[in-house]
Amino acid sequence: MKQDRRTFIASAGTIAATAIAGCSQISSDRPLEFESTPARVPEDTLGETGYEETDTEAIEVERTFDIGGEERTVTVTNQRVAYEKEIRAEIELPEALPGVVFTTLTTPSVEILGQEANPVADMSNEELLDRVRDRYGGLENVEIDGEDTVTVLGETTTRTRFAAEAQFGETAVDVYIHLSNPVESDGDFIVGAGAHPQLLADEESTVVSMIEAIRHEG
Repeated sequence: MKQDRRTFIASAGTIAATAIAGCSQISSDRPLEFESTPARVPEDTLGETGYEETDTEAIEVERTFDIGGEERTVTVTNQRVAYEKEIRAEIELPEALPGVVFTTLTTPSVEILGQEANPVADMSNEELLDRVRDRYGGLENVEIDGEDTVTVLGETTTRTRFAAEAQFGETAVDVYIHLSNPVESDGDFIVGAGAHPQLLADEESTVVSMIEAIRHEG
């Protein structure tokens, strides 16, 4: 990947945090555990855009922190909801190409004694894009290609478009990846991400519609 981690994190948004109250929870030997709730796209939007929900997954990330001179394990459970849209276009693409994909990711905001404790904040570029890469082959040559604003859950935020190559066997397909900066809702941060072949330029507006339609269960 050509963009560095600092640039990507800035474009994707910094994970903010909320303080944990109560010394008993911090001083306990038990692991500190936090879980987000899923964010989904409403059925009427799915009907209009042609997407279908295909998978829901809880993603557990664990990290050890030095808190007050003691090592503590923090476990964060993120929620991923995946959608897929079949390609209906007479263009030559690998049969393995999944079409147009979209993902929502929610992660809880966590701060302990002023220390950022959400392991997602330290993920590399590759880890942050894993939910798209898993569905779209090996992504290479990822570069920021543009930015604009979208409205998610009533909040204006940035959508970044990345240009990349998706590798399917010996065939490379130029794709766009769209990623919205996190917005906060009921103690969770929500991100929307979509990907489609660059040949399907009209799908960009569909991805934007999906991002702006996101609803959070709270």
